[in-house]
Amino acid sequence: MDKQDLFTGPSEFYHDFRPRYPDSVIQVLQDKIHFTKEWEVADVGAGTGILSELFVQNGNHVFCVEPNIAMIKKAKENRFIAGKVNFVCGTGEFTNLPEASVDIVACGQSFHWINPDAAKDEFSRILRGEKWVLLMWNDRRNLPMTFTGEYERIVKKYSANYHSTGSTVVKQEIFRSFFSGSYEMIQLPNSQLLDLHAVIGRYMSASYAIKKEDPVFGDLVREFSEAFGKFEHNGYVSMEYVTTIYLGKIQ
Repeated sequence: MDKQDLFTGPSEFYHDFRPRYPDSVIQVLQDKIHFTKEWEVADVGAGTGILSELFVQNGNHVFCVEPNIAMIKKAKENRFIAGKVNFVCGTGEFTNLPEASVDIVACGQSFHWINPDAAKDEFSRILRGEKWVLLMWNDRRNLPMTFTGEYERIVKKYSANYHSTGSTVVKQEIFRSFFSGSYEMIQLPNSQLLDLHAVIGRYMSASYAIKKEDPVFGDLVREFSEAFGKFEHNGYVSMEYVTTIYLGKIQ
């Protein structure tokens, strides 16, 4: 299966059940690189536009670059960005954006799907100025005796294609090579309140999720329900994350 097709099914769950990024990301960019609302942003691997929401709310013009048609369709229904961004069918290796057309490239939950060498050349082509790149993931904090830790255990048990959470998929030497050795790693606290329906939706939004037709899907739901019952408070559990940022210039 082409990697672009992995999210064709999960696209219906992605926007509703994936965590957002903390508003403090914008403050980090303002403090570190003097980011302003005048900067034009390429959100590469934009999915349903979750990261684009953050920039649109800041007043930035955003190009949503995404290869998956189902994701683009869902993004166009996103009321936070509808009519406020340009949608471009493209990939990290071939964005289909003009040369020197944006001030920063941002990848939220997408860089691990991209060839880093080809992307470095492509990002350098479309960037102007100091050529800043923001790579960002919401990494689950899989601590023992927490709902997030139980969620991780259940996912590992039932999802043979599960790889890891967020940025932990990418080896540090890839970041060093991509940024030519000079970048900053920043971590911000983040969390997501979920009812049981949203817990299942959060799982179904992942590329590695098993299908409802799978013989063990009922067992997976039962274990999620048991974990939810153990940790819920007022009908919700908290999924804990660290928003991990890699920020640097490329040559």
